[in-house]
Amino acid sequence: MKLLIKKYSVALLITLILSGCEKFVDIQPKGQLIPTTVEDFRSLLDHVQFMNFTGSLGELAADDIYFNDAQYQSIGSPFERNTYVWNRNIYMPQDQAVDWNTPFSRIHTVNVILEGLLKTDTGTPLMRSTIEGEALFQRAIAHFEVANLYAKNYNPATADTDLGIPIRLASDVFVRSVRPSLAETYQQILDDLHTAIPLLPRKATVATRASQVAAYGMLARIYLDMSDYEQALENALAALAIQPDLMDYNELDPEGWPVFPELNVETVYFATVPNFGYSFNFTYRVAKSFYDSYTDSDLRKSLYFTIQTGSDGTTSENFSNTYSGSWNRFTGLATDELYLIAAETYARTGGYVQACRYLNTMLETRFETNTYVPFASSDETAIIKRVLLERRKQLVGRNRRWFDLKRVQHDPRFAVTLERTVLGTNYSLQPNDPRYVFPIPQSVINVTGMKQNER
Repeated sequence: MKLLIKKYSVALLITLILSGCEKFVDIQPKGQLIPTTVEDFRSLLDHVQFMNFTGSLGELAADDIYFNDAQYQSIGSPFERNTYVWNRNIYMPQDQAVDWNTPFSRIHTVNVILEGLLKTDTGTPLMRSTIEGEALFQRAIAHFEVANLYAKNYNPATADTDLGIPIRLASDVFVRSVRPSLAETYQQILDDLHTAIPLLPRKATVATRASQVAAYGMLARIYLDMSDYEQALENALAALAIQPDLMDYNELDPEGWPVFPELNVETVYFATVPNFGYSFNFTYRVAKSFYDSYTDSDLRKSLYFTIQTGSDGTTSENFSNTYSGSWNRFTGLATDELYLIAAETYARTGGYVQACRYLNTMLETRFETNTYVPFASSDETAIIKRVLLERRKQLVGRNRRWFDLKRVQHDPRFAVTLERTVLGTNYSLQPNDPRYVFPIPQSVINVTGMKQNER
């Protein structure tokens, strides 16, 4: 991918920003390294390997991924092993807590950009407003990533008293982090996205950048997690009105590389998991029962997965192809997810015919030509169960399964008990278990004095 970067090192610039405000402001401009111009801010936002990376805790804890004992023992990171078996304490003192640190690093960088925009007259007004919109979008989704992992699922009845996550709105690292309520946390996330929309283009020139369709799509995802189904539906439809495209999987080659083109027509916002730990393990196994849930006429079975034979003659089903066009797993937003959000939220608001229509529109492009049997039902529970199943099958590998499990755990119709057996020990995670909320890294607790999550 061609990254839109300046001649100087954007990586160095980001390092200087993240080294702390007290160090950053001491650097004098021999100084093409201090971001002061629109061109500087654009370079920071276009650094894909920083701005467009997400974490992987949720994927490790969900029930799609499967390790046999040998693979589990080969995982080098203790926090990844602990996450896989839902241990109460997952972080060791030396762990970097990427899923916490990386989003807050992005938040700090975009706060530097937002403050810099107030001081510069470089660029055109349109350039400045677009950059402001992109920065607000980035701040919103980074806060949302952290809230999804390190706070309870949003419940309107308890959100005013449930603890949220620190909301950082300024680059001053000396401002003490505190935990506002979950309601305040989500309100700020929503405010940033709603403020961003009129500042953004309808569609970005490249999907690594924010856009109106991406902001509407993220709002649909967030409102779905909040159980605000009317707003989730409204925003999913707004996004699909701009970008309704779906690939026909019949036109893809399971033997080609990449199977799914980079920045394909379904990509609304591009993001990936970085290459570290299990994320770079090509033997990303899935449970055989999950693999077998795909029928032979379902093209996802051959396009998403490969069968590998080990030296002992045993076979494994491995998830190997994603929308990223590379070995990095795609964790961004695509139109297939928006069709599924529309289907679920129509079902939850009484629009059963429309729910089935949106589900079928997406699914008929995933099956061999003339083999898909359209789904029809007027039963809310049956439709939602089918949509949740297809979310799992369509969005495999994208860090969505854990959050689906988390948001439906309070409803007995859809709640799932997770179970694993590792090295002869049985592990389970029941619905409403406090371990659905990850512990905040102890190093953060030590510095801030914030209350730790109960596990």
